[in-house]
Amino acid sequence: PRLRLPDDPDSRPAERFLLARRALRDNDNLFGPRDVIPLAMRQLALLRELSRTSRGGDRRELLLPQVQFADLLGWLYQDCREFDAARHWLDRALEWAHMLDDQACVAFALARKSQLACDTREPDTAIATAEAAMRIVSERELVGAVAATYAAHGHALSGDAATAQRLYDKARATLGTNDDTGAVPWATFLDDAYIDVYQAEIGRASCRERV
Repeated sequence: PRLRLPDDPDSRPAERFLLARRALRDNDNLFGPRDVIPLAMRQLALLRELSRTSRGGDRRELLLPQVQFADLLGWLYQDCREFDAARHWLDRALEWAHMLDDQACVAFALARKSQLACDTREPDTAIATAEAAMRIVSERELVGAVAATYAAHGHALSGDAATAQRLYDKARATLGTNDDTGAVPWATFLDDAYIDVYQAEIGRASCRERV
């Protein structure tokens, strides 16, 4: 089935693809990643074709939805435990974020690569990519808090509970003082409950150290 976009002659193509991406994200929550992947792939193919025939500012404007679709596909494959495919799409998200020259997008793509490394139990990679993201954005930005959360998780996986706790606290502090007016929209998923789920790894890491 094809995903129908809102028929609004005043909307720009990039805005319509962003709406499609949000609809697909919601469908993932309802039906699961395997049903959504083919739809997301078709939308991205249409987006890439439109980008190839666009020029100048119009072409650049289409880069943000490309980043978002690549991130979405990365998550969908990650959720399916197909980590090589997830890594491929996160690499594309990072590539297109650099082309967009948007530091928040670059930092978020790095943070997502850190999250994937946590899932594949590669704490050194998780820590390094999250720290790279944290160097790019301000500590007060929500994307920085996302990166701090995944860096903390990497340290927890490596058995460094003290550093993990410090970084989780840093992420929570950002939530309380965030003044980010230009946050990429996907970073808004971060809240205290999200951090709680990851912070539980500290207890598991401590148990492994005592075994």
